Amino acid sequence: MFYTNRNNQINFLNELTEYAYLISFIYRKLLNIPYMILYILSGIAIIYLTFIAFIKLRFRFWSVQPVFHLYNLFYWVWPCGIIEHGQSPKTKFYNEKVLTRKFKDVSAEKKALFYTFIKSHFLNNKKEIYNPPKFAVLDYFNAHNRMSHISLQFELLTTPNKGYSSDKTAAKIVSAMTSRPLNAILNNNEVRVDYVDFLCVHKNDRKKGLAQKMIFSHYYNARKDGAGPVFLFKREGIINFIVPLTVYNAHVFPLKYLKHPNLELPDNIVCHLINDSNFSLFSHFFGEIKKNFKCCITPEQSHIKHLVSKKLLFICLIMEGQTPVGVYIYRTPFTSYKGKQSIECIASYYKVGYYDVFIKSFRNTMVLINHEYPVDILIMENISNNNDIINHLLKKTPVLWKCPMAYFLYNFAYRPFFSSDVFLIN
Repeated sequence: MFYTNRNNQINFLNELTEYAYLISFIYRKLLNIPYMILYILSGIAIIYLTFIAFIKLRFRFWSVQPVFHLYNLFYWVWPCGIIEHGQSPKTKFYNEKVLTRKFKDVSAEKKALFYTFIKSHFLNNKKEIYNPPKFAVLDYFNAHNRMSHISLQFELLTTPNKGYSSDKTAAKIVSAMTSRPLNAILNNNEVRVDYVDFLCVHKNDRKKGLAQKMIFSHYYNARKDGAGPVFLFKREGIINFIVPLTVYNAHVFPLKYLKHPNLELPDNIVCHLINDSNFSLFSHFFGEIKKNFKCCITPEQSHIKHLVSKKLLFICLIMEGQTPVGVYIYRTPFTSYKGKQSIECIASYYKVGYYDVFIKSFRNTMVLINHEYPVDILIMENISNNNDIINHLLKKTPVLWKCPMAYFLYNFAYRPFFSSDVFLIN
């Protein structure tokens, strides 16, 4: 009996010892939890700082510009809107050779040089040819309610002048950039925006940092000359580490399947191609469009009407009797791909309950436009209500290719919008 009790005592002591070790182990682990959290936070901080260092080294220009950088946690929580309220100080990216003027003050000779420069150097490559008539470049700067700006950098060329003691000198454009006014409404807040276009560097002068210097110099000079503080850029292809206003894909479709009218619509549904004489139909509908998107960025109606009159924009309005129920906005880019002319659908909208009418009327808009401007390729930007058309086309039509696109704001920090919440005419 003694031995039995002694064995029980020994077993009990052993169990107590095991529990003591277990409690001690758990206690030590509990004590270590703050250190584990510290290690995790330290690891996250190291990754975060490494990411910032990579961006600052890889994108040296953009990392010091007044934009919403992806790593800026403060702007994600408290977006500030305008970043630089006053005039920006000059930096190493300012180029004294860049001349910035209001577009209306530029001579006809310089405008002609600018047009020739853009036509020759803006977009052309083996597969993609940009061949605009003169008005398709210069008319984008007319009929605005605020000033547009142009920046040019010239380089003097010296050529031998045979038979004379002195050589000839001539000026060529090596880089250019423009901005023109738009009106933005972001979640019911109005913002003055200038849209950047025709940022271009001469083919022989690329990869020398001229584009970066042109961007900052134009921003600095234009603001000093009365331009608004916020600029809007559009980027195609690889997206950088700036938080975009919106990001989406553009889908490219062949039009050979879409050149026949859809006769399945009711008799009271009519598609109108907007022109000078019936522009008021679109004008009255425009107010409703703006109310139905969280982000709406467009020019003044006077400028939209001007672009329509020049056939730089095609607006197709769907009417049920005398009531507008949908609209499609097309832009003529004067860009051909392997010899095939293209058209861009940049925005669309339809009233609730008119999805079927909107989808079925789309083909009829293509028929109307082809009578005015023959095209073979449709570029559908996945923005506003275009997503519904794209999803419909993907079931019936092959995609030639697609390309990522984004809009981003310069000198303005704001959380991004879904592309379906954005209606934008530039």
